[in-house]
Amino acid sequence: MTTRFDATDVQAQGNMAADAAVLTGAKLHADYQNLLATGNDVKFVKVADQAPAPGGDAQGGDDQQIGVKALLAEDPKNLTPNLKTLQGLASHFDKADDKAKAMGEVKPEVEKTIAASDAALVTAEKAAEAKAATLKPQYEAAMAKVQAAQGPFKTAMSQVPQEAQKHVGAELGLLFDDKTSAGVRKAIEAELNASYKGLVPATKAFIQAQKDAMPVVKQAQELEGSMQEAAAEPIVTRMIYADMLEQSGDHAGAKQVQAEAVALQMGMTIEQFRQLQKSQKGGGAPAKAGDN
Repeated sequence: MTTRFDATDVQAQGNMAADAAVLTGAKLHADYQNLLATGNDVKFVKVADQAPAPGGDAQGGDDQQIGVKALLAEDPKNLTPNLKTLQGLASHFDKADDKAKAMGEVKPEVEKTIAASDAALVTAEKAAEAKAATLKPQYEAAMAKVQAAQGPFKTAMSQVPQEAQKHVGAELGLLFDDKTSAGVRKAIEAELNASYKGLVPATKAFIQAQKDAMPVVKQAQELEGSMQEAAAEPIVTRMIYADMLEQSGDHAGAKQVQAEAVALQMGMTIEQFRQLQKSQKGGGAPAKAGDN
């Protein structure tokens, strides 16, 4: 994708809003911060973040290995359709005493599943690109409004003495808490307006800007999350395949597939990686799973 929403960019907006969160204690701020910090829940394929380093053993430690056992332990309800298919194939393979024979039986379907994961990523990228073209301007406009509202808020807060900030923060928290009675809010607002001119409207504007930004921020995070899931699946399917190949005795095939998974993690396409292999071997064809 050429247009995307970087998680660090979203988090930067969360850091920017933290001042108001600490000072007011309003629930809206907490919700906003949680939204910015957590993002979209990316099911089982999130474990792709734990992939072993290049050259690592496909049969690594159980606490960090993504392989057959980890896949079989996962609740099918938490799996994407392709991983659910692969789970069934891995189950057949795992139960077999003759791993080499079992590998031959499931290999075509495993490779078909990996190809489906690759195709799903291409489709997801195209869909996300189209969505981002519309969403990105909205996101940037919302963030610009939040930043614009931050300046007056900080200026207004600067007039509050250090020793009074805790008390003022507590009062602001009550003022913008929906559970506070109208009478108490009115009294607090009158007190703050008398002591710190411009603080209440500046805080209100800053909170409103964040509230207005929440829907588009959530859409951006959902888009980013869907891309993370789609990008992770080709990595995870290959790592599981590498584990199966290793168990079946095809060490060269396991090494090749695992290397492809690591290349994907590094941002390369499979075509780029295989071309790189070819150039490093002096023009020879790159290794493929099953070549011993």
